[in-house]
Amino acid sequence: VIGCPSRPQIGVEPIDYANADALVATGWLADRHGDPSIRIVDATWYLPGVDRSGRGEHAERHIPGAVHWDLDEIADPAGEPIDVYRATAARLDRELTAIARALAA
Repeated sequence: VIGCPSRPQIGVEPIDYANADALVATGWLADRHGDPSIRIVDATWYLPGVDRSGRGEHAERHIPGAVHWDLDEIADPAGEPIDVYRATAARLDRELTAIARALAA
C-alpha cells in the first residue's frame, strides 16, 4: 500500500519508520475498502512461547480480502526459533509467489 496521510503515533510522539510511505492510517484503508488496486497482507507474528498465533487470529477475524503471510514459513529451519529474517531466497520466493496467487484469486 502506498501513501501515508498521517504518520502512525503512540501517545503524542511520532514514530519514525524507514519506509513510512508504505504505512497507511486505518481511516485511509477504510475509505478505500473494496478498491481492487489495494492489497492487504497480514504478517502478524508472535514470539515463540506466546500463546497466540497470527495464522489462527487471521482465520478467526481479518480485514475482508486480506491474506495471511506466515513468517514461520520463510524462517531458516536451521536458525534460531525467531530467525525469520534469514530466509533463503528459494523459501522467500515460494512464499511471495503463494501470496501473489492468493491476492489474485
